[in-house]
Amino acid sequence: MKKWTRWQDWVAVAAGLYAALATMWTTPAGASIAMMIVLGVLLIIAGLWSLAAPGMVSMEWVVAVLGALLFISPWVGGYATQMGVAWTSWICGAVGIIVGLWALAPAMQLHHGTHHQRVAHWKHHSCGHRENGARAAEANSDVGWQRDCHPTSRYKYPAIAKGHEP
Repeated sequence: MKKWTRWQDWVAVAAGLYAALATMWTTPAGASIAMMIVLGVLLIIAGLWSLAAPGMVSMEWVVAVLGALLFISPWVGGYATQMGVAWTSWICGAVGIIVGLWALAPAMQLHHGTHHQRVAHWKHHSCGHRENGARAAEANSDVGWQRDCHPTSRYKYPAIAKGHEP
């Protein structure tokens, strides 16, 4: 997946933006203003970070946790009885939880795919094969053994005399 394309992260950014800006048109109560602005801005940052690094699974967990904190904030901040700010926190928090968990699967697939590509690249280059040819070590001898790059096989077949390709 390309950067800046996962819709779940854009939804998390929108939920954080709405939570942070909703303090302007809802009636404040308790610690609602501080909690909604701080958690909303953190949700925006986490969503943008996830968009910039789509294979970073930990950021999807951060989005889900921030959504959970925003969801419980009306009870923690003492504004659960003030319906406007409470419902805003509950809805934006639920959206954060859902999209954070929903984005875990694609993030894990991308993370594992890039991890395996890096390992395969490292294994390929760690067995002695280079861009200029796999038989560089045998070029100076008439007969030798061709080493296979696969980690489970040691020497695959005897190399043929110099100048003959198998």
